Amino acid sequence: MAPDFSIIVPCFNQAHFLSFCLDSILKQDFSSWETIIVDDGSSDSTHSISLGYCEKDSRIRLISQGNQGLSAARNAGLREARGRRIIFLDSDDYLYAECLSSIRKVVGFENPELVIQYGYTYVSEDSRTILQSVMPQAGNHWYPDIFIKVPGPCHTICVSSTKLNACSGFDVSLKSLEDWDMWLRIFKSGIEVITIRRPLVYYRYVKNSMSRNAAIMFHSFEIVTARAVTYDSRIKVESAANKSYDFDMRPVLERALIRMTALPVMQGKVAEAIQFFKQKFQGDLNLLDPSSYEEMCSYLSFRYWYSENEIDIVLNQLSPKFREFFLGLGYDNRFIKKAMHFVFKRHIYHQNRRKAGRLIGGLMNKFQGLLYE
Repeated sequence: MAPDFSIIVPCFNQAHFLSFCLDSILKQDFSSWETIIVDDGSSDSTHSISLGYCEKDSRIRLISQGNQGLSAARNAGLREARGRRIIFLDSDDYLYAECLSSIRKVVGFENPELVIQYGYTYVSEDSRTILQSVMPQAGNHWYPDIFIKVPGPCHTICVSSTKLNACSGFDVSLKSLEDWDMWLRIFKSGIEVITIRRPLVYYRYVKNSMSRNAAIMFHSFEIVTARAVTYDSRIKVESAANKSYDFDMRPVLERALIRMTALPVMQGKVAEAIQFFKQKFQGDLNLLDPSSYEEMCSYLSFRYWYSENEIDIVLNQLSPKFREFFLGLGYDNRFIKKAMHFVFKRHIYHQNRRKAGRLIGGLMNKFQGLLYE
């Protein structure tokens, strides 16, 4: 008998997180599941750890392949999946114990057109600190939001295997945003969305801002946004939602460009960041409001760097690089002060509260908000 869930766990050189991930599956209070680990050519102990779990529980299987990337690993797991519903769980993330049972209780679970979405909890890399919980909007809300942003991390969306197979799997040519590309196709294939308004999974915040490549990321963003509003021939079923849409993607691209340009700036590649931004920005830089640059403080960069040491790094080591970036764009000092406020206001807020206390620090933050906003 087919299990209710297939949990696909791609892993490439993340053996140090893998046991935590797999233990969270074994702790589920619901038993109708299988887990497919896809070792994507790891050179660490991923293979041996995976074999140990396969011996521990027959519901866990291992696929090994040469390194082909995240999308290919997910597709390999999908081809082997026997479950009626699929969850893609990256090896550095993990589940609440009641995750599967909560999803299974949703009315209409058997309906292959039904997409089930649920909340997630950001945790620090060591899993000791809860950073933030994020809930999906209530109701069938993917349109038009699906054209603006990714609905959520991959493991916060549970989809039928029938639906996934009808949408041709993940695009292995994309270097990033392959999940957004897939969710766009899922939407266009015709769906009903039900949300569970509580967190059921953990999303580990792993700092990799210094290794991300903004140019590669933005190139993928350009490809996905161009596809987003047009008919998609990769969808194998007829659907009224698979059509061209009259939706302006330019503001979406603009926000993404600002967000991604923060990466080379904080990496110290300021001249490269200036050139990249000027080349890709479509419009007049002088018409941008200083508040637009708040996008530079995101999960891609330093949005959750809130320890005392991290705040010191952000405000004392990184902020001069951003000032240099704004100067390179030709902005005057008044504009730069405002833009810097929006980029770093969260960290200034936390610093004021830490140094001056809740009351005085709160008043300082309120004054600064009135001054710049």
